[in-house]
Amino acid sequence: MKNIGKYFMVLIFVIIGMFCGIIIQKVASTMFTGTESIEFVLLIYVFLFVMMYVGIVLQIAIHEAGHLVFGLLTGYHFVSYRIFSWIWIKQNDKIVLKRFNLGGTGGQCLLNPPGDINDDYPVILYNLGGSIMNLFTALVFFILARVFAGQPIVWASFLMLAISGLGFGIANGIPVRMVVNNDGWNTLDLIRNPMAKRAFWVQMKVAALTSNDVPLNKMPAEWFAIPEDKDLKNGIVTYIATAAADRLIYEGKEDEAYALRKDLLAKDTGMPELFRLLMKEENIFYELTHDYPLDDIKNAHDPQFTKSIRPFLTMLNVIKTECIYALVVENDIDKANMLQQQFDKVADSYPYAVEIHLERSLLDQALFQFGYHAL
Repeated sequence: MKNIGKYFMVLIFVIIGMFCGIIIQKVASTMFTGTESIEFVLLIYVFLFVMMYVGIVLQIAIHEAGHLVFGLLTGYHFVSYRIFSWIWIKQNDKIVLKRFNLGGTGGQCLLNPPGDINDDYPVILYNLGGSIMNLFTALVFFILARVFAGQPIVWASFLMLAISGLGFGIANGIPVRMVVNNDGWNTLDLIRNPMAKRAFWVQMKVAALTSNDVPLNKMPAEWFAIPEDKDLKNGIVTYIATAAADRLIYEGKEDEAYALRKDLLAKDTGMPELFRLLMKEENIFYELTHDYPLDDIKNAHDPQFTKSIRPFLTMLNVIKTECIYALVVENDIDKANMLQQQFDKVADSYPYAVEIHLERSLLDQALFQFGYHAL
């Protein structure tokens, strides 16, 4: 059941592709009489295939716009809007364009929640707003397809946009656990446990403050009180515990952070796979820099883990660990050099200055520790 989310998303995209293929073939059978030039036929096919991909990209943008619109309508304030690796983020009352990518997601819209940590603020429309907007635009595009039924290319374009919207609405609205839990699952988590609403408020507030260069250790300590084990069964609540471990790093308490992560990973929790992977990665970095046996570190960084963490090599903390792993375990100076250069490249347009400062400091200390500070 571990990969059900991955298979679910693959199935959705296969179904979208299958129906788009049927539509394209329908256009071909309607338009082509056998007398057209090969160039014309190819042009029509290329255009329709391009429209299929345009539909997917457009529905990702529409999905995130749905979160934005419904969030703003229910009292939230803008923090960031990301499509693929392009992120528009509000920093010091200005919206700037940066680059950031998170594996397993095509986009993300983060907003600053209303009220205070214990307030009963709205969460359902913000979380399901993306799926609602996908389904609404799917209906609009279906209607437009009917209106232009006599014009095959226009009809096909609108119908493929509608099918993409329907697919994205279903894929994100039906609760499914994935590497990054989908909107439907997050909504269920928020409904099932009152603690989740508090944790969600903290998660969104942390994102807003981090965007304005406020480090975790400068935020109220009570936000990061470790939840009880029963509450850690809830995926959203686990954010509090993972953030508490990160906060200890900002405080210079690496030993305590390592112990907390080990304890959390050993428990049966509802932690999303992304949190689990990143905590394991941070533990590997700690063990690398604290003389743990290399064989134990290799066992932790096994082929399955290596494959799972690879999509997140756009994150500074992951690049940092992989650089030191290449240097110490693999004894591959060229790879370590490449990863350090990648760290610098990602940092140049990374949206969170406090994370750049922390991760660069940790990486530089580790490089110096192993005598390669001048890579």
